[in-house]
Order: sequence, then C-alpha cells, then structure tokens
Amino acid sequence: MESDSDNDCSSVSDHIHNSNNCKKFEMVMTMINNAVNVKYTWLSKNKLTQNLPSNILQTIYHKFPEKCLSQKILCYTEIIKNGILYHADSNYRQSKDWYDNINVSWSILTQDKNNVPKSKINEHSILVPAKLLLFFRFHLETTIYCVIHSCHYKTEVISVLSRMWIHEFVDKKPKDIPSFKNVDKAYHLNATDPLLQIINTESIDLHCLLIPYQDTSCICIQIISPTEWADKFFALP
Repeated sequence: MESDSDNDCSSVSDHIHNSNNCKKFEMVMTMINNAVNVKYTWLSKNKLTQNLPSNILQTIYHKFPEKCLSQKILCYTEIIKNGILYHADSNYRQSKDWYDNINVSWSILTQDKNNVPKSKINEHSILVPAKLLLFFRFHLETTIYCVIHSCHYKTEVISVLSRMWIHEFVDKKPKDIPSFKNVDKAYHLNATDPLLQIINTESIDLHCLLIPYQDTSCICIQIISPTEWADKFFALP
C-alpha cells in the first residue's frame, strides 16, 4: 500500500477526493508544556505563504484531541466532489485567497407548538451557507473533513431571488436580533472572533453565491442559484 507522503494527491473516495493541482501539506501536533505545537511538512511544490491561523488549529484540536496527538493530519486546498471543484486556498496561484462559499446540509429536530411527545419530533434537513477554510483528513482514515465558517440557521427572505444570512461569531447572538434588515451598525461591524465548525465533506451540497452586506459586515446576501429561478416565478404542475 502506498503511503500518503509518497502519493501527493491520491483519491480517498470514489466521489470525493483532492484535486491534482491542490496544495498539500502534513501536520503533526504534539503537546509541549501544556501547549499544542504544530510541525508542517510540505508534500507539494506550491506552498501557502503562512501557517494556518490559530483559530483553525484550535478548532481541529478541540474536535479531535486524541487523533490530533496520535495521527498525522493531511491538509488540502482543493477537493473534487461529484465532479465539482471546491477551493479553500489562502494563496491561490501565488496571488489572492480563494475560499468558496457552499451550502451545507444540516439535520435539525423540530417539534410542533402543542408539545407533542419526543417520539413525535420530526427530523429534517436544511441548507445553510458557509465559507470553506480548509480540507483535511487523518493519516489512518479516508474521511475528508473541512473547517468552515458557517452562517447562523436564522435567515430572512429579502426578495424572490435573495435571502439574508449572518455569519456566526463567538460574541454575536443572531437569535437576539428581531430583524437583520434593521440591524444596528454596531452589530455587524468589528466582528473579529468567528465561530468555526468542522463538517464531513459529505455534507457539502453545492456552491452558493454570497455577497457581503458591507465590507466588514458579518451579514451577507445569498443570491438564489439560477437553476432555481424558474421555480420561484412559475408554479410546477
């Protein structure tokens, strides 16, 4: 069996794998004086201009503390899922960053207002936009994960073809906002501590188009995919 270090961009799944042009590197985490130390080894010709941000490293470690200290972590800047390319690159072609926005499928539980028994609770899926930040997998596993900066599940329709979302930040409480449209400027400015999450790449639905409300805003506008435009104007038989 070929080792990960010898195979720069090997396929780890029939429908999800890293691309041939991706940047690829390996991380080894060790605990030194009660602090996590990270050593990087590059496995591709192209490299990132800087190491991963501390909040991404902390998110991975807090999610998988035992695995992080016992296995090498292989990281990628691009993957292909079902023939579609996704980017999470801070230095694409030695130029600018390229972080794709995607829709993530989440399972949620709902209960009607009549307080039905828990056995009657329904589970269904919703799509929530998120920004891709990193793809990775553990050396002894085939599952590819990704670090994302997700929007809050709360959303508002602002037109037939657009919705308003708000990115999750540690010190911001979207559930306390009565309406995104009337949000105070003090809320969406100076949001500096993003709440990051880790998902399985199986949960990626498709790309989505997100437009920032303002340059420094954590509020964004999603333009509905053109493939859905007809459904918004014409009822299907």
